[in-house]
Amino acid sequence: MQILLVDGFYSQDEIPALVKRALENRGHDVMVLNLIDEGFDAFMSDQERLAYHEVANLITNPQQQSAKILKEVDALFICYPMVEGLFPPHVKSWFERVFIPGISFVFSPKGRVKRALKNLRKIAIVSFSDSGQSPLRRRTDPNRSLLRAIRMNSHLLCRSHLLHLQNTGNLNEQIANGIDLIAANDFHSKEEV
Repeated sequence: MQILLVDGFYSQDEIPALVKRALENRGHDVMVLNLIDEGFDAFMSDQERLAYHEVANLITNPQQQSAKILKEVDALFICYPMVEGLFPPHVKSWFERVFIPGISFVFSPKGRVKRALKNLRKIAIVSFSDSGQSPLRRRTDPNRSLLRAIRMNSHLLCRSHLLHLQNTGNLNEQIANGIDLIAANDFHSKEEV
């Protein structure tokens, strides 16, 4: 399975590397997209905003590269730290600039939204926070909202998973167990490790 691993950490971090290694150990081909290195730490520009509903709406090289990769992979893993109970702004920036009309969804002749990322068969969000700050206990979990938004644009039988890690011990073991859990489940799961 070809997997796009989106690295939403602010700097080089061991968590995306551990996730990548765990996936590769299970025989997957993993491509890593570091959002900071790709320039998604900035907000959407006025030009990008104006081009949003145009046919040629991918106007920057990072947008074009991300969209191309996203259309080619079988699975999407997004890995990021929770900041003040939310995902980082560059993750939102990437989502807003790549999940746009013609890429993640299209409009039918009657104006209905139709999914366009039918190649995505598995989506996983791996979030990380300090001990005792689990978003899974909150009524409105931003991880679930992001997962649901991506899932609505993916293959009809796409499996989605939410894995929340806490800084409580051996990260390598937590990640390996979490990836095993994701690989073993053939249904939508929300697990906390």
